[in-house]
This record gives sequence, structure tokens and C-alpha cells, in this order.
Amino acid sequence: MVKLKLLVFVAATLAPAAAKGVWPLPKEQSLGTQVAWLASRVKFEVKYGPAGNDSTTYKYGRSVDHAHVTRRRTSKKGLAEARIDGAIDRTKELLYRDKFVPSMFFKKGVEFTPILDKRTAIWINTIYVKQTDPEPDNTKDELIDESYTLTIKAISANEAQAEITGKSSLGVLHGLTSLTQLFYFDGKNDVYMPSLPVDIKDSPRFGHRGINLDVARSFYPVKSIKRTLDILSWHKMNRLHLHITDSQSWPLEVKSMPNLANKGAYTKDQIYSVRDVADIYSYAALRGIKVVMEIDMPGHTASIAYSRPELIANFNHQPWDKFCAQPPCGQLKLDSPAVDQFLDELYGDLFPRLRASGATYFHAGGDEYNTNSAQFDETVGSNDTAIVKPKLQRFVSRLHNQILDAGFTPFAWEEMLLDFSLKLDKRVIIQSWLSNESVRKIVEKGHRVIFGNYVNWYLDCGFGQWLDFKGGAFQAQFPVFTDYCSPMKNWKAIYYYDPLDGVPADKQHLVLGGEAHMWSEQVDSEIVDTRIWPRGSAAAEVLWSWNRDSTGAYRAMVGVTPRIAEMRERMVARGIKASLVTQGWCLQNPGDCQLE
Repeated sequence: MVKLKLLVFVAATLAPAAAKGVWPLPKEQSLGTQVAWLASRVKFEVKYGPAGNDSTTYKYGRSVDHAHVTRRRTSKKGLAEARIDGAIDRTKELLYRDKFVPSMFFKKGVEFTPILDKRTAIWINTIYVKQTDPEPDNTKDELIDESYTLTIKAISANEAQAEITGKSSLGVLHGLTSLTQLFYFDGKNDVYMPSLPVDIKDSPRFGHRGINLDVARSFYPVKSIKRTLDILSWHKMNRLHLHITDSQSWPLEVKSMPNLANKGAYTKDQIYSVRDVADIYSYAALRGIKVVMEIDMPGHTASIAYSRPELIANFNHQPWDKFCAQPPCGQLKLDSPAVDQFLDELYGDLFPRLRASGATYFHAGGDEYNTNSAQFDETVGSNDTAIVKPKLQRFVSRLHNQILDAGFTPFAWEEMLLDFSLKLDKRVIIQSWLSNESVRKIVEKGHRVIFGNYVNWYLDCGFGQWLDFKGGAFQAQFPVFTDYCSPMKNWKAIYYYDPLDGVPADKQHLVLGGEAHMWSEQVDSEIVDTRIWPRGSAAAEVLWSWNRDSTGAYRAMVGVTPRIAEMRERMVARGIKASLVTQGWCLQNPGDCQLE
């Protein structure tokens, strides 16, 4: 009898295998090997601010309905408190309802769940959450500290407690996110963690960590965009770049110019209303994510011609390939009073609403302007760069000043600075997409930069051409019809990308972060999760904690693969159709699928 009790105790307290830990990898992470169980009615104790006077108690469990949770307030709820409240709600949902059983990480025949003996089990009954500093001004992103600490430790023979601290609400959010990744379902009724004690001290390497989602070439319903925002938050990513208009469609409602969307969208059912946009921004803000809306111009604007043809030069020129990057061609006229008036009306309508939604950035576009189309613009009348450049400078300077005057920080694609050598305000953040060399050139010109070149971080590559071909073009593409940026960038190509390669050490502070790009010529909401994740997970770790260890060496794949695979399985448990990382046998037999 004594021997049996001893065996039960060992099974209940020792982990069946080492936990994979948190993704993206924390800056400092120490995980033990003891098992602790999550109480079915775990309590969250929350304190806001350095004085800790504003306290709220949350009693959460599987059987507790949200409408009956008691919340005591001593002050009006602001964004920071609303963020933390919402994050605790979501944390509870994920902890109890993920139902993630990590069976695929254990060899065949191995018992992979601990045995619960309620007489000897260690229970986590309380999770303490504290924001230690006053929340900074939401408009001053550079002042927001996203660091957090997470500890879980035994305080008696049968009880453990968790504590999360963050200087800002964002830090608290990240700590709660990490908490959800430490627990598993035992396949029966209970939730456990196999890594007591836990000690995590964490902060991000880069401040800008995002995905660029093209919702113009394919329309994504609001619920799909919200799902992407949820997944971004699980990865501690904090930017959604919303490429919302392009040559193919204008799905954005502008109240003062209703025909822009009514005539420019694919259908009247595929329009983002004023309410939709406010909803997206609010949903993102509560998850610690800034939306960066992009209205690309002066190129990529052909869809404006459906309602305002007088503003667009060279609309739908055929054959198109010498006059634009993809059909339909069409660019805003560079020196037109009518275009100036249009921009005043467009942004006079849009910008106050975005400001009210908490926006601090706006992307002005600027990629792939075609000088051959400029010869059909009567305000330019030439494809000579010497003639085009001053006209382009006038247009871009006016546009960027309009954005700055509205209180936003502008973004622009790299061509405006590097290809056309325009003089841009140093407050403009440059987005690079062509090469690492571009990143180096941008910082040497003194501009801040966002990286993510097509060689490594384009998620739409490798799925073949979306264009049709005939004649000589057909023969040139036959028989494989690969796209311009093939092959597909698998998670390893994304993970082992070094965006700082060639960037001088004294200029690296100008590299703000990066984005992986989901262009939508061949992707829509039905398959977008499969295309982004878990490749986007790889980008998230590069942006949060880098792809090298403390010695400067790239992290070994044999250690990264099971961790990203576990993150993928957690997404699947939450209903996300993420792609597979590797086959199950390799996960069950770690290290045996390496090639020397």
C-alpha cells in the first residue's frame, strides 16, 4: 500500500516530459518539472497602477457565466483597464476550453498525462495580476514598456500561486498570453501544467511586430480580420497593416464620397462600413494591437476610376505589362487640382474618424509607381524621370504633410526614397520589401525602417502564377508556371531571416521591426489561416526574441521545431486551420529527423 501511494505521488508531481514553454521564446525563462493543477474556480486578483489602490477580484471557472462575475471598480474604466479585463476573460476561456492534449509529442506507448490524486496534488487557486506603472499616452508608442514578469511557485504542500506584473497594460496582456501557453488538458476533466516552478522575465526586441494583410484584392469579412487579430495577440504581435485599397477594388466606405466604394468595391456586400472600421480598430486596441491602414497612392489607385475617372491616368491600359505591376493599370494624376481637392475631401472625412478610433499611424503607400504610365498623365506628359520626379515630389510631399498635420506618423514604401530619391520628412517611416540592401540604404539616409523583404517574408510566394498566359509568354512559363517570388517561404526560411545583415551597428536603432506580408491575389478568408500560420509564428519569434541564442549563433532547428509545432497545435485546438510544421513521427522522436 505504501509503495502504491508513492507511485501515485510521483505520477502526480513529475512531468511526463519537459514542457515546450512559451512561444515566442521569452528573454529569460526557467521552467521546473513539477506538476500543478488549475483550480476549477481559479481567482484573479488584479491591481492597477503603482499604488495598487484600484483592485478587482475575478472568480473564474468553467461553470461561471460572464454575466455573473463580480467586478468592483473605484474609478471609471479606461483603455488600460478594459484591456486587462478583456484579457482575463480570454485567458480564462483559453485555459479551460483549449482542450489541448499534447499526445503528438510523446513516443508511442508512453503515458503522456499525469495522474491526478486530489490528496497530494498542488493546486493553483489564485493568479495575481498587477500593472505597476501609470499607463502612458496612447499616442506615444515609443514610451510604452511591454515587459512583464510571470512567476508560478508553490506556497505550501498543496498550493501554488501565479503572479503576473507589467509596467503597462500591454505588458500585462503579454504575461497573460504566456500563462495560457503553460497549461494542458489531461483528456478527462482537468487542466495542469508540468513545469512548476516558473520564472519568466520578458520584453520584446523590436517595437513593431506585424502582419500586412491585403484586403483589397480579396475581401475579408470583419470576422476574419478579427480572427487574425486574435491570433496576432496570441503571438504578442502588435501591428496589423491593413492594405485596404488597391487597383482591383476600393472596399472602404467614405461617407462624403459614397460612390468610391459603391462603384469601386467588387460588390456592395464587400464594403467596410464606417462602423466596421471603428469596430476593427477597437477590437485591435483591446488586444494591444495598432492598426496601420494603407491607402496606396499614387500608384495602385485604378479602382478610383470607377467613380472618378477624371482623376486617373492610363486606366486599364492593354496590354498592361509595360505600364503597371499588375492589371488594371491606372495612377492618380500628379499635378491635378482635382486630385488635390479629392485628397482633401477623402482625408478630411477619414482622418478624424481614425483619430477617434485611437490610430497613430497611416500608410501612404508609394510602391511601384510606373513612369511609362506618367506619359498619359496630362499633368506630366512624359516618362522621363527628370520630368516625373519634381511632379512626384510635389504630390508625395503634399500627401505626407497632410498626414502629419492630421497627427499621424506616415509610412511609405521604399521606392519613394530609394528609386526616385525624393526628399522625405524624417518622421516618415520607410517600409522596405525588396532586399536587405534596401534596409541598409534607408538607415544610412537617417530614416526609420520596417523590414520584411519578399525573399524571406512574403507569404503569398510559391503557389504559381495567378495570371493567364498566351503565345510566347505561355511557352516561357510552360510547364510549371512559377510566380516571381517562388519558392514558397516555409517557416524555416522565415525564422532564419536576418534583417540586420549589413546594417551598421550604430544605425540598428533605426530598425523599428518588421512585417510578414499576406498579399491576396490567390488568398481569401477561406484559406488565409493556412497560408499565414504557423509561418507567421516564425516571424513573431524573430520580432520578439530574435533567432539567435546568447552566443550569437542561430538557434538549432532541433530545439525550435517542437516549440513551433506546439504553438501550431494550440492554434488548431482553438479552431485555427494552421498548416503542419512536420510529420508526427518526427515530433514523437525528437532529433531523429535531422540530416547531417
